[in-house]
Parts: sequence; structure tokens; C-alpha cells
Amino acid sequence: GAVALVATASCDSTKVLGTSSVTTRDLLFARARWESQSISRYEYTLQVLCFCFETRPMRVTVRDGAVESVRPEESLTPLPVEQWSWFPSIEGLFRVTAEAIARPASSLRAEFDAVRGFPHELSIDWSVGVADDEVTYLVSDIRIP
Repeated sequence: GAVALVATASCDSTKVLGTSSVTTRDLLFARARWESQSISRYEYTLQVLCFCFETRPMRVTVRDGAVESVRPEESLTPLPVEQWSWFPSIEGLFRVTAEAIARPASSLRAEFDAVRGFPHELSIDWSVGVADDEVTYLVSDIRIP
């Protein structure tokens, strides 16, 4: 199916490592870059574009790799905890990428931050013959306290 692609900007870096055919090597390189910084607490904006319940940009707060809070960007009220699984940590986005490589997904496109390694954009079409299974994750505005 069609994949919606939206450009994002990062305050961290203007350089992006991108590929239309993400390999395990690409993923390991980006993940190692992220993990080498030992970032244990951060928050970021994540927009999930899919045929799903919530597509507004969300502020995701993460501590020690676990999502601590998810709230709409324009609100201080968090979503109910049972909805947080739609909004993974950066580590969770690396796991989704690894799953898409392993299955393999019909289509996988990822752009990783050249400095910190996190995915700016991750677009997956799990199966070309299945409608509405596409998902795009857009990452922006990472803040490390």
C-alpha cells in the first residue's frame, strides 16, 4: 500500500542517514550511536501516521528505556496508560525496525539522526497485499534534561 512520508526537522542535527532499504547493519550502526550516549531520560514528540485511533503529535517521556508518560502535544493531560503502547520509546522504535527487517516487511524506510542515531522517520508497509497496515513514525524535538 501507499506510505505517507512527511519531512521532519531536528534541532540536534541537520544531517540524516537515510536509506530506502534498511539493513541490519544500518540499524545496528544507528542503535550503537544512540546507546553510546547512555541517555537514560528524555522526552520527544512522536507522530504516528496510520489507520489507528490517534494521529496527533504526542509528547513521550521516557526513563530508563520505559515510557513514563504520553500526552497530546497541546495538552498537559496524559493519555490513559493502556494507550501508551502505540507510542514507543526510541529503544522501542529500534525494536520495531528490527522486526520489520526480520519478518521482512514489504517496504521499510528509515532516516536516522547522523549525530545521535535515533530514527527521524520510520515508514513500514508490513504486507503489500494488505490494506491499511502501513505505519509511519515521525520523531522530532528530542529533549534530554
